[in-house]
Amino acid sequence: MTFAPAASFTTRPTLRGTFGMSASTHWTATATAQSVLERGGNAFDAAVAAAFVLHVVEPHLNGPGGDLVALIRPAGAAEPVVLMGQGPAPARATIEHFRGRGLDLVPGAGGLAAAVPGAVDAWLLLLRDHGTWELADVLAYATGYARDGHPLVAGAAATIARVAELFRDHWPTSAQRWMPEGEPPAADSLVRNPAYADVLDGLVAAGARGEWARADHAQADDSPAGRARGGDAQADWARGGDAQADRAQWDREQAERARGDDRAQTDHAPADRVLGSDAQADRGQADRALADRAQTEPAQRERALRDDRAARIDAAREHWMTTVLPEAAAFTAQPHRHADGADHPGILNADDLATWRASFEPAVSTSFRGWDVFKAGTWTQGPALLHTLRLIEDADDLDPSSVEGAHLLLEAQKLAYADRDAWFGDAGGAVDIDALLADDYIAARRTLIGREASAGWHPGSPEGRDPVLPPLRTDHASTDGSTGEPTVDRSGQTRGDTCHLDVIDRWGNVVSATPSGGWLQSSPTVPSLGFCLGTRLQATWLVPGHPASLTPGSRPRTTLTPTLVSRGDEVIAIGSPGGDQQDQWQLTVLLRMLVGEYSAQQAIDAPNLNITALIDSFWPRTWVPAGVAVEDRLGEQVIEALEERGHRVRRAGDWALGRVTAVGRGADGALWAAANPRGAQGYAAGR
Repeated sequence: MTFAPAASFTTRPTLRGTFGMSASTHWTATATAQSVLERGGNAFDAAVAAAFVLHVVEPHLNGPGGDLVALIRPAGAAEPVVLMGQGPAPARATIEHFRGRGLDLVPGAGGLAAAVPGAVDAWLLLLRDHGTWELADVLAYATGYARDGHPLVAGAAATIARVAELFRDHWPTSAQRWMPEGEPPAADSLVRNPAYADVLDGLVAAGARGEWARADHAQADDSPAGRARGGDAQADWARGGDAQADRAQWDREQAERARGDDRAQTDHAPADRVLGSDAQADRGQADRALADRAQTEPAQRERALRDDRAARIDAAREHWMTTVLPEAAAFTAQPHRHADGADHPGILNADDLATWRASFEPAVSTSFRGWDVFKAGTWTQGPALLHTLRLIEDADDLDPSSVEGAHLLLEAQKLAYADRDAWFGDAGGAVDIDALLADDYIAARRTLIGREASAGWHPGSPEGRDPVLPPLRTDHASTDGSTGEPTVDRSGQTRGDTCHLDVIDRWGNVVSATPSGGWLQSSPTVPSLGFCLGTRLQATWLVPGHPASLTPGSRPRTTLTPTLVSRGDEVIAIGSPGGDQQDQWQLTVLLRMLVGEYSAQQAIDAPNLNITALIDSFWPRTWVPAGVAVEDRLGEQVIEALEERGHRVRRAGDWALGRVTAVGRGADGALWAAANPRGAQGYAAGR
């Protein structure tokens, strides 16, 4: 088996070193992660800090009201686990409710499509259980960018311009947040989000409030934030005014106190270094104040509170789920414009938020030519990659740049994604992963791959059951996701996209994470919070009996699908934005690395392709029979040969498909990192 020679020129080098590596879809997040590693944090501290920065600098691709799937492997662990940050459908999210509003699909924009937001709670869970830093230090980066400003990336500026009329006509709080001058901001404009900075300060302050509430309950109750937690004061807070300003000021003071005198890791003092020398002087003053206070308060209690890092993080989690998000849900409950062109009220409420928390769960895996490939379960689309690898494992030609290799990958993925669309979900009746990957089932599916392109949709019956078939729609305007950015119009229609980040440290901790949802165009901005809720429920069906049917308490089947690959001491953490294309773009990179022996950067730079012959996970849920998107750099000979075989090819341009980033450790023990050049936004860093 031969692959086309790897290009001698790459857009940037594959980084190599021994200290630590970071890669993400935005240079600022990458720099943040690497900064944390340089200050003594581990890969999990770095990932959490970078993730909160992504909420600020890629607001069109993810947000605090969104969701998260990650694979993490602590140093010394044999296998990774899944960090599950995908919240379920609300209790009132029934098929009957949506049908009763005249809907046959869950809208792609608007609060009616909001699941329980899971990203923030999941990141805080990771920090608590596997990180080492204090929450104040981790959040200092994002808080700074939100309060002091950051340059708006071109993709975000273009997204705001596309939905400017929707914002002006129907979502005035979004217009105020993203178009304060009345017009969409230009790329590279310095933008700020002080409301979200206050939210982050509030998370830090919640830890302090939790401590002092345990020590002296009256202090927390007498604060503006404490008053806002109860009865009529909560309504006052939702209405804004002076109470809101008081609470924000109080939260900032508590956050500053936490950054100054409640730090458990004084050996690196990252917040001081972020804030500068004046902060160190402030901290010294705060330390003296703490010593004075200790003269009148039991020293034992003080030591316990200082050391209780996990309790501080849990207090922040509780504050997020029971104070911040209910405010967002209450705001979204007011009727507003949705992607179907009608006004609907959101149905997420405080009870939904009170009963859910992020968690860890086992990964699923298969072997491929000596490597173990790990994914999240069938509540994601991840096992479709495992299925594809099993289908092609014994093939002679796996080169995506050859006619035979490209055709095989496209046809195998049609079968894998037909099974995804028929059998994956969390609502009951999902396929058992062992049945999906069983030798006899894989062998039977392989027989369906012929020389000509299939124009049909062919799910199988891996457990002998007949699938419940979702509707196949070709009558809506459809794109192929090739832009790498969300495609939106004035109704708020979006096909979605996301972010990705990977981190590995010198101790062997590794994380591959794909945060998404809560895009700025998802639903109206909550003005006091600076963000909006996500729309992941659009990935569910209003058809009873399907594994991805809309079901209260069940997770919508998500497209978020990070990957971790290992062989002995070697490891690869990899992922990509791209909705339904995420694993397709990772597949070509992995094949070129694992089989073609390309370097990571060579594999990421190489021309990409993907099928569009699948049921889109985003509203309006269409598909393109025999559809394929290719980068023109694949070459005229290959493209024309694919067309001759019956593939409906859309040429996407030279650099349009894929936003893969990756980090890893090689057989020699050296660390490496690489990042996608498409869109001029992603970067890797390390040494």
